[in-house]
Order: sequence, then structure tokens, then C-alpha cells
Amino acid sequence: MRTYGSGKTIISLLAQLCSFNRLMIVTELSHLTDKEVGLRIAGQLRAWRIDPRGAGMTLDELSRRSGMGLTPLRRFEKTGGITLRNLIALMRAMGMLGQLVDLIPAVEAESPMEILERERRSKQRKRAPRAPKKEGRLMALEAPEAPQMKRFGFLAGQIRLPDDVDTMGSDVIQALFEGDAATGPGYQVSLDEDSRGPTL
Repeated sequence: MRTYGSGKTIISLLAQLCSFNRLMIVTELSHLTDKEVGLRIAGQLRAWRIDPRGAGMTLDELSRRSGMGLTPLRRFEKTGGITLRNLIALMRAMGMLGQLVDLIPAVEAESPMEILERERRSKQRKRAPRAPKKEGRLMALEAPEAPQMKRFGFLAGQIRLPDDVDTMGSDVIQALFEGDAATGPGYQVSLDEDSRGPTL
């Protein structure tokens, strides 16, 4: 393969030229509207279709090869409106299908160092900030005493009343039966430990 003094091949020079031309085309089209860009593409494809150095086809022949009707073909060349599927069929019929590859540039693969750098940045974004420390004191508190609960029950046994019970008032007799006067003179109190409760 022929090379130049700089060591660059003809292919590399052509690639640079194509890149420059692509840049010029993008710069030239950037100020146009979408409709104007469509008209520009339709005009270039029509010129390629007619030119003997290009496809050199009539509209009828292009319709037959692409499977598109004459009406949508005329509409495309006049207005630039076409679906992507019809555009693919049109360029296939004119032998330009390979040109579609250049529409979207290939994304270059990341180097191992670029992958590591991207992962490092991603981890830095995901790392949450540390929560501030909370200070305090631990204090011991005494638990409050449980309230005393009254226990109610029944006494099993007999009450021995004094001989002068008939002369006692009703309030005294009632007190004796309630157990409020357990050690008064004239009667006895005995406890039976074997029973379920004390015996009076």
C-alpha cells in the first residue's frame, strides 16, 4: 500500500477527508429546519437517481425495484416526507444501503482505565454523607414503688361474744362482726393455721 512521507496511508487520508466533509455538511445543515433538511436529502437522492454515474434510473424503475408506489415516490422528491422503512427500501434499490451506516457514528469502546474511572465516579455519587454524632448522658432513675393493693377474703370460724352482749349497742356488735375489735375484753380470738384462712 502506497504511503506518504508522514507514514499515513491513502485510506487514512481519505478517512480524514470524509470526516472533514461530514463536519462541513453538519455545519451547513445545522441552521436549516427539519423540513428543509428533508427537502435537501430528497433533492440529493433524486440527483443520484437520475445521474448515469449514480443509479441512472427512471422513477418507474425505482418504484418497481423498491416496491414503493409512484405516488409516495413523487411526494418524497417534492416534499422530502418519507417513512424510515420506505427510505431504507429506496436506498437499497439504488445501491446506497451501505450509506445508512454513516448516519450514526459508532461509539468507541471504553478503555479499562475509562471504565474504572466511571465506576469510581459512580460510587462517589452514591456514597451517602455521614450522619452527625448525637451526644447525651445516661442517667439512672429509681422505679416508683408499686401501690399497695388491698386484699379481701373471708374468715372461717366462730366469734365468741361476751356475756353482756345484750347491753352492747348495735354499733359495737357491728364492729365485732366486721373484725374491727379483735382484742376486746370478754371474747377470744383463735387462728387455725391448717385451714385456708385464719379462724376467728
